[in-house]
Amino acid sequence: MNQDFIRVKQLYGELVLSQKKHSLGVSVTTKEVYFQKPHHTYHILFENIVSIIPLELNKTQTTIQIADELQVRSSFAQQLYKIATTEMFVLNRNGRYLRTETEIILPLSQAFLEKVNEYSDLTLLPAN
Repeated sequence: MNQDFIRVKQLYGELVLSQKKHSLGVSVTTKEVYFQKPHHTYHILFENIVSIIPLELNKTQTTIQIADELQVRSSFAQQLYKIATTEMFVLNRNGRYLRTETEIILPLSQAFLEKVNEYSDLTLLPAN
């Protein structure tokens, strides 16, 4: 595991999926999701997720800003998704902070979407 990831000490649900690739980690429990990058962890309860929708980038757009701290490049092999939440917690080296009505954009795998569909009240819609 990346030594710069902030260790999550307590999970609210049972861990069902954990994926780490380069500097991005994703964990899904039966009640929540965690997104990790070096020195930051984003914690979202399923009940606080409003939507997860695919995001189309412009051909000229090479980076996008996420949650004030995170930039991603548009060269991901996976599809980017915008996650809208009523609230989430940001954990960094200085503490834990509540953010309300936030949108974050991340590359998400099909396995992640299937687990979220299985354990949350969200409905997975088929692709066009």
